[in-house]
Parts: sequence; C-alpha cells; structure tokens
Amino acid sequence: MKNFFIFVFVSFLVSLLSCSYKEEDTSEIQQEEKGGLILSYDSIAISIDSSYLRFYNPHSFLKIKDTLLYYGYNHHNHSIDLFSLSNISIIKKINLDKEGPNGVAEAHSLFVSSPDSLFISNENESTLYLVSGKGKVLKKWALWKILPQKFYEKNRYSATLEYPLIYDKHQNTVYIRLFDYEYGSKNPDYQKGFQKAILGKLNLSNSQFTILPVFYPEDIQKNYKGYLQHMMCIFPLLDEENRLQKLFFTFAASPNISYYDVQKQQYIISDGKSTLTENEIENLSWADRRDEDKKMQHFVKQVNFMFTAFDASCNRGYRFHLGKLPEGITDMRNSVLKQKLVLTIFNENLKIMKEVDFAAHRNVGLRFFYPFNGKLYIPCFDEKREDLLKFLIVQFNEKDLQK
Repeated sequence: MKNFFIFVFVSFLVSLLSCSYKEEDTSEIQQEEKGGLILSYDSIAISIDSSYLRFYNPHSFLKIKDTLLYYGYNHHNHSIDLFSLSNISIIKKINLDKEGPNGVAEAHSLFVSSPDSLFISNENESTLYLVSGKGKVLKKWALWKILPQKFYEKNRYSATLEYPLIYDKHQNTVYIRLFDYEYGSKNPDYQKGFQKAILGKLNLSNSQFTILPVFYPEDIQKNYKGYLQHMMCIFPLLDEENRLQKLFFTFAASPNISYYDVQKQQYIISDGKSTLTENEIENLSWADRRDEDKKMQHFVKQVNFMFTAFDASCNRGYRFHLGKLPEGITDMRNSVLKQKLVLTIFNENLKIMKEVDFAAHRNVGLRFFYPFNGKLYIPCFDEKREDLLKFLIVQFNEKDLQK
C-alpha cells in the first residue's frame, strides 16, 4: 500500500510538470469564456536537439524591455542554456567548468540578475557563485563561513526551484529561505519550528545577515498538515528596471495571499479565499507523522494552493490552486485531473478580480509559470516530441477583468 501512494505522489508531481498536447497546430490562438472572462490560449515551441532539455530545473526568467529571456540549468551538460521566448529562439549555451578557478558545483538554484550576472547556489557545498555571461566565475561566497555560527545551531537555509535564492542588485543583497533545525521532529515541540521566521537576507557587501519577520500562516503554525505543511513557493516581483520590489509567498495549506515588501520592509497578508472551492485543509495529528499512507492520502485529497506570481507591467497577480478531490473517488491515479483547477486573478491591493475554472488546460507546469506583459508563460512538454521546448501562453480580455 505504501508503494502505491508513493506512485500517486510521483504521478501528482509529474502531472504538474508535464503537458500532453494532441497532434495539432498550436500556433492558432484559441479562446474560451470562463466565469465572465475570455481567455486566449496560444503556445510557442523552440526546436532543440539532444544537448538541450525539455524542462529545466532550476531556471530563471529575465525581462529586458519587451524581451523575455529564459535561462535553464542543464544538469547533463553542466551548462546554462539561454532562450528568447519573445523571439522563439535559442541564443546560446553558457558552458560551466567543474574544476579549476572557474569551477562551479551543480546548480540547485539559479537567479539571473542581468545577462552578465548569473547567481548559482549549491546547497551541498553551501556556496554561492556569481558567473558571467561567458561562464567565468566573477565571485564566490562560502555561505557556511559568512552566516553566523549561532544561526546554524538552530536553522538551515535552502535554495531550490521552489525556494530560489533571490538577488537584489540595487542593494547587493540575497534573500534565502530559512528552515528550522532547532526542534526538528521532537515530540511535542515539532510544531514550534513552524512558528519561526522563514526568510533571511544577506548583504554581500558587508556580510550582514538579517532574519526577517516573515512567517507561516497562523493555522500552519498551530496545526500539523502533513506533506502540505512543508510545501511553499517564492516569487520575486521586479519593476521595469529589475529592481526587487516584493517577494510573494504561496503556502500549500493556506489561501492567504502574502508578500514581503522589500522597499518598505513589511510583511503583508491578505485573505485570498476562493469562492469556487473549499479553502480549509484538514489537520493531521502528531501520531499520523509516521503513517505514510495516511499522509499521502491527505496530500492527494486536500485543497492545494500551488503558486502565486505578479506582473508589474499591468499590476495584476495570479494564483493557481486545486480544490479537494471529490467524494467517492477511490482510484487516485492521475488524481490531479479529477480535482477542480482554479486560476485566481487579483490586483495590486490583493483584491480578487476574477476566479475561473482552468479545466481546459490541466497538464502544465503550474508551479513555474511566469507573467510578462499581461500574459502567462507556462512551461510544458509534449510527450510525443522530445525536440521541443514548449510554453503555453494565456492572455485575458482586459475589459472583462474590470467588470
């Protein structure tokens, strides 16, 4: 039974990271009306050979005026592959050395600040690299030496695709996701670890490290949510000059829309409850922590808030989430396809403008979409085509959003 639910969990993640299009011409824009909102669907596909990947983990987007660039770490070739999504083309490969003065360890997180400033983080070595557009190491920081020793006594940090290391070039500061190391799985103090701050910043100019007042939602602090408790994503909002403005947080077990305002140094939380699905995630007991089957069933059946992003060009935010698995379903294979998928659109004041059922396009990388000039770029790959890097593009009727 345990192996079955491991299979279900893997299938769930694959469903979120894959796209199975029918053999058809996807260049033609399609439209549908959902909840009083007209959605337009298009796609782009870049032809690639076997030296490239169909999906990159980690990756980073970079806006340069009206051009959207996509950087992906290629773990097979140890390179950063660069594409233009605006021109639908491959630009180049940035080959990385593994040893020597320009040696770079495997990338666990990638953040591109400019075409000649690529930040790469490796968790195992606790090292941060600044790499040029030609793959030359411009600077390297051993974070395990820089971060205070007292920090490591009770905390750890993480930099992955979902918890990316984020750089603010105007303050020469990196923001990193913090994890508790003080309480761990101790009973009965385990939950106290979720009452600690989850965001820190490190000034690379003077090595000053600050733990910021950003926390889990109150319900998660107090109640055990199993696998949903740990899942969250961070999205960096940059202005037109790529100045970091806000860091948006998505907690799988909470409908809150929240962000940290970098300029004002404030943590803002707003009620983002959906009207199309339930919002509450059932609690598990401490005794359930060793019951893998029960935790997996809970993970698959509950509401799951997946990813929030914001587009500075139109002052509009987006969030995807899954509703609960309907009652009576016992076959949990491909369970994500049986849950209601909702796209929430909100304004700069975090007020919900529209909610729509996104049922027409289910198998896309919803955790890793990127908003650009009023459109959503959602990575996907075609199971029948290994020679394409593909993105679904979603656009909205502006008049409908104002209704």
